[in-house]
Parts: sequence; structure tokens; C-alpha cells
Amino acid sequence: MNPGQASGNRVAKIVDRGAPATAIHAHDITKQIFSFAILPGEKFTNPADEVGPASITTLKPRNRLLSAAGIRILLKQIQHVATLPTTPARP
Repeated sequence: MNPGQASGNRVAKIVDRGAPATAIHAHDITKQIFSFAILPGEKFTNPADEVGPASITTLKPRNRLLSAAGIRILLKQIQHVATLPTTPARP
């Protein structure tokens, strides 16, 4: 088994346990690791380049809403956050 197959098996296990976003994130990390290893001149192909995120799984959008109590808590906490006006940097 080559490293690309091992990575693919692990990503498939993550999808199977019901965590599609985590599977795509694991794929992206694997892709970055192989790309980093290729930088100093190693001669091998990145197996993660051949697999697009859409072929791993499709993400379903979720609607998330704050409850009335959550909005109240948010507004109270915002009053305690120190903020300063931002100004653009001058050349």
C-alpha cells in the first residue's frame, strides 16, 4: 500500500463516521504535507492532487440560528469587549 492509499483509507473512515468537513480538512492537510515534502526536491507525485474535495463528499449546508436568550447574552457580552477604531495605515 502506498501513502496515497493509506491516506485515502483514513479519509474514507472519517466520512463513514459522519464527519465530512473533517474528512476534507484531513485531505487538505495530507496534500500540504506531501507538497512540503516535495519542496526540497523529492521526486514523487502528490497523490492528494489527484483527488478533489468534491469526490470525497459533498457538504450539506446547515442553518444555525441564535435563540432569543443567545442574542441577549451576545449583546450583553459585546459591551464588555474592548474595541478601538481602526484607521488605515499611512504610507
